[in-house]
Amino acid sequence: MYKLLVLDLDGTLIGLDLTISDKTKSAIAQLISRGIIVTIATGRMFQSARPFARELNIDVPIICYEGAMIVDPTSAEVLWHKPVPLDLARRVIEIAASHRLHVNTYLDDELYVDSVNERAALYSSIARVTPNAVGNLLDFLNREPTKLVIVGDPDEIDSINDLLKEQFDGSLYVAKSYPFFCEIAHPECNKGNALAMLTQRLGIDRSEVVAIGDNPNDVNMMRWAGLGIAMANGTDDVKEAADWITGDLAEDGVAQAIEKFFSTMLN
Repeated sequence: MYKLLVLDLDGTLIGLDLTISDKTKSAIAQLISRGIIVTIATGRMFQSARPFARELNIDVPIICYEGAMIVDPTSAEVLWHKPVPLDLARRVIEIAASHRLHVNTYLDDELYVDSVNERAALYSSIARVTPNAVGNLLDFLNREPTKLVIVGDPDEIDSINDLLKEQFDGSLYVAKSYPFFCEIAHPECNKGNALAMLTQRLGIDRSEVVAIGDNPNDVNMMRWAGLGIAMANGTDDVKEAADWITGDLAEDGVAQAIEKFFSTMLN
C-alpha cells in the first residue's frame, strides 16, 4: 500500500494559468481524508509554493528550491537548508553575465535580480513573487544563496545548461525546469535526496512512495520513489525514467494516477 504521494507543481499540478483543476483537487482531498500523505516537491521558492499547499490543505513539510529547502507550510519552519557555496554562485553569475543571460538569486526566501527586465518580469508572473532589484549581483551577493536560476530563451537555456554541467560536474546541481529556466543548487540538492530525508522524518519506506513529475528536475525523485509516474506532457527523459505514464495536464493526469494506484483508498 502506498502511503505518500509527492507531486511536482509546474506542468504536473498547474499550467501557465497557475490553477489546479477541480477534479485533481477532489482526488487529492479524498486521499488526505483517508490518511494518505500528500506533499509537493518543486523548484519554486517557499513563498511561491506555499499558496498551493494551502489550497490543497497540505500540512506536512514541502520540498522547495529543487530540494535545497524543506519547510513546514503551516509554521514556515525551515527543516532543511543547503545553500549554494558562495564562490561557486559568484562564478555562475559571471558565466551567465558573459552570455548576457538574466540571473535570479534567492536569499531568505526573497528574489533578487540586477534589474526588473523582461525576463525578471516573466519569472515574476509565473512565480507570483515580487523581484528586488539590487544592481550588480556580484556587488550584492555576500552570503550563500539558496538557489540561482538563469532565465533565457529555450535554445540559450539548453546551451548554458550543458555548459554549466560540464564546468561544474559534481560540484553543483544543474537542471532545467521550464524550457526557459536553468536551475542551480548545491550538489547534494535534488528532489530525490530531499524526498529521502522527508520520508525518513515521516517514517515511510521508499517502496511506499509515489512521485509524479514532468521535467528533468523530477527524474531523481521519480527514480527514488517506489513508483515514478511521468505526465504525458513530460519530456522524453522523464518518460524514460518513469514506471508508468499518466495523462497530460489538460487530462487531469494526476487525478488519473490517483484513481489507478490508490483506487482501494477511494472506495
